[in-house]
Amino acid sequence: MRNLTCKLGGIGYMLFSLGVLLFVFLPERLKGFCILLMLLASVPVVIANLMAAKDLNLPKVRTLTILAVVIVVISFFFATVRGGASLPDVISLKVQADEPAGEGSVQGGSEPKSAAEAAGESSGEPAEPSGGEQPAAEPQPTEPAQKPEGAASGMTRRSVIISALVAWILGMIAASMWFEIYKAIAAQTGIRQFRSGGLLVFLGSVLLIAIAGVVLCEAGYIMLALAFLKAGA
Repeated sequence: MRNLTCKLGGIGYMLFSLGVLLFVFLPERLKGFCILLMLLASVPVVIANLMAAKDLNLPKVRTLTILAVVIVVISFFFATVRGGASLPDVISLKVQADEPAGEGSVQGGSEPKSAAEAAGESSGEPAEPSGGEQPAAEPQPTEPAQKPEGAASGMTRRSVIISALVAWILGMIAASMWFEIYKAIAAQTGIRQFRSGGLLVFLGSVLLIAIAGVVLCEAGYIMLALAFLKAGA
């Protein structure tokens, strides 16, 4: 492989491993910076893989790299999505909130006056209610319907769980492709650290729900950085 390819891969994986460490130990308000660092570090890594595919004449590596990048982007989208009601759910909740509280609710406005009341108004005297009629009751204010908070929170929890599960599955698929990439590079270059690093990253992605997964991924990134630097020595 060319020296530029090895430098890009080594520097990219060193920065990526640094981003993972900072993400684990830094406070919540700085985690966005760590994610940005990992995204920037992934650019030279992808370029190094594509250049290695060209240097070593491995079209399979180029194809797997492109597929893995697409899957990682989709996985990142699902991982960063936070729960919320979908558009049909929001519309249905809004319709429920806009519906009247009951059929017996009285609408505001004036009612038609009786003939006696009209005659009293024309003579300037207050009109007495005719016969046994009772004066009309004043309209009572209606309380707005409340949104079902339990349903909305349930949808939020479900969406978070589904998003995390989809991101985890896609991450494992991308990591398996990454392992195949570095296994092919290791077979072509004779540097076993490529295969070992790719295997650690794959195992770490499978165990990412536990702390051991983060440790394995971090060890894999460091080993891949050393493998690229060794290839360029």
